[in-house]
Amino acid sequence: MLGCAFVATAWTLAVWLPSYGSSAPLPVTWQEVLRGRDDVFRRELSGFAPAHFSGGKRTRSETRRWFARAGRGLLIAYGPSTLFAAPNDHRWLKDVGSPRIRAVVREFDPDPAAVADWVRLAKKLGARYITMTAKHHSGFGLWPSSLTRWDVAPPEDLIGPLAKACRRAGLKLFVYFSLLDLHEPSYQDDKRVYMDFVQGQLGELLTRYGPLAGVWFDGSQGLSDRQLETLYGFVHHLQPWALVATNHHHWPLPGEDFQIFENAFPGQRGAGVIRTPISRLKHEVVIKLGPSWFWDGPHAQLRPDRLDSLERRARSEGANLLIDVPPGPHGRFDPAVWRWADQDVSRGEREVRRAR
Repeated sequence: MLGCAFVATAWTLAVWLPSYGSSAPLPVTWQEVLRGRDDVFRRELSGFAPAHFSGGKRTRSETRRWFARAGRGLLIAYGPSTLFAAPNDHRWLKDVGSPRIRAVVREFDPDPAAVADWVRLAKKLGARYITMTAKHHSGFGLWPSSLTRWDVAPPEDLIGPLAKACRRAGLKLFVYFSLLDLHEPSYQDDKRVYMDFVQGQLGELLTRYGPLAGVWFDGSQGLSDRQLETLYGFVHHLQPWALVATNHHHWPLPGEDFQIFENAFPGQRGAGVIRTPISRLKHEVVIKLGPSWFWDGPHAQLRPDRLDSLERRARSEGANLLIDVPPGPHGRFDPAVWRWADQDVSRGEREVRRAR
């Protein structure tokens, strides 16, 4: 999903270019295109100030203490690439970097009411927070952004309804934000412009939707440590209580609040395990229960029977467990997920609550 080494290619940018800009004629040179877009990004950035939300008074230290006891979270990996129904991550990555992504974006029809199902499943799982893919590697945003048309329309905004539903249910919300963007031209052509674009989009998320628990970054291979630290400072400036982590598999940088381990526990070895140095920060282990992080079709091969053993190990190692249960094309879970949840998860939820 998550921490992939795939990068944009020149042909990718050529495919995406026609969807950019206003109705005015494009400037003559590509450099002028980038400069014009950067002016838009900088105007957006100039309007941001630290957020003052009701209920957003806690400090970052307090959020860290809450996160240290949170135990379990639910990852919602969802977006236009859900429609690929890819049977594995390799196929998903191949499709998301191809012209097929434009076809599925046209077909993408999310139902904002589906966020109620995400919250309901999180409660059944005994999760205390949800991490939602606000923007994955395709660059497509699940909120209406002022900086691109590669996003949902306002009536399809998923972040707003989810943030409200989480607050009503007593859950906290992290936004997953991919720093690898296979659609935004400046990602490959001008990282200075791209950083303004990223901060503009982060600013929208951090000032529109109330207090967030934090930002979960991924796909950071194209950015320097200094650029990452700049983004962390930007997040902490706008929401001083919000946590930040990046799934980069390296030693944590200054400004990171917890350490992510992808589909493996700290120190675990074996085929496919990405070795990650172990710091003293709080650990979060993000685990997929099927062959792909995203929905892999109507006959999804989830392995919920692994959940009890994963939970026991996470608890014994003092790590949070972030469980990936991807919804289908309209944002709804397959019936099998609810059958599993109703039959098996209630017992696990009771065990988690007793452990707290």
